[in-house]
Amino acid sequence: MIIYFLFKYKSIVNTATIGSKEFGGELMIGGIASRLSNVLMLFFPYFVCINLKSRILKYGLVAAIFVLIISYAAKTWMMNIILASFIVGTFRKQMKVGIKTIALLVSVLFLLFFLYYFLLIDSDSLLQFVSRHFYFYITSGILPMSSYVEAGDFFHIDNRYIMMPFVNTYYSLNGIPPMDVHSPLWYVTDLDIGTESNVFNFFGTIFIYSDPVLFGIYSFLFGAFSYGIFACALKSRSIFIHIIYAYNLAILFWGWYNCGYNLLRYWEIFAYGSILYVINRFYFHLRQNKKNQTLISYG
Repeated sequence: MIIYFLFKYKSIVNTATIGSKEFGGELMIGGIASRLSNVLMLFFPYFVCINLKSRILKYGLVAAIFVLIISYAAKTWMMNIILASFIVGTFRKQMKVGIKTIALLVSVLFLLFFLYYFLLIDSDSLLQFVSRHFYFYITSGILPMSSYVEAGDFFHIDNRYIMMPFVNTYYSLNGIPPMDVHSPLWYVTDLDIGTESNVFNFFGTIFIYSDPVLFGIYSFLFGAFSYGIFACALKSRSIFIHIIYAYNLAILFWGWYNCGYNLLRYWEIFAYGSILYVINRFYFHLRQNKKNQTLISYG
């Protein structure tokens, strides 16, 4: 899979700026490439947290996936794979959580944010742009929601947006044009430079694209889903279940920004993680049965 993307990377490296949305679109968006890119998101924390006999192989795989994710041109997912690896490592007690660890995590996330724009922006205006955009980034889920409520538009009845991954899957299977993945609601967040945002934080998104009853139902369902994953992670020793748990926590971590449950990528990661868990369990039972049969034959 990594070899496939590396060959594709080589074939398009001169077609657009590395790290740009155009380059990322060529590399990982659409068809099988999009599906495989989601598997890479799953395997990054896997290779970070498991022990391989060859450290060169382990860190080589981690580095290759990281380079590909950077090229994908999605800063949130650059940070997500680091965040997920941190969560899996702490949950499996492979690292201790302390002030230094958290400070290191925050520093790494900020450096990735900076690196994303370093690949795209002229160096003369880089620092000014990053500082402005960082402020925009941390407020873009809160200010639009405030503007929306202030305008008196309390509910935008289009419940499909909240469950868009499932709606678009149904549409695709039935030959219906899919919904636009971007919200049509835009609000200015900085009058000086005219920046706009169409994200409304976690509960704000549910609030806007529902009604009072559905707001309560969706909030309960997402809460129950999160608790269910947490309960499974506590009982399971499988790293794939722990990775699913980590990415679900990532959704909640970015709750000040947007509601991740309406993004297909997260659900694909959950699905692929579940499939790999089942395959791993099946393989484990096969090995156990073979081992038991060998012991019986020698006995």
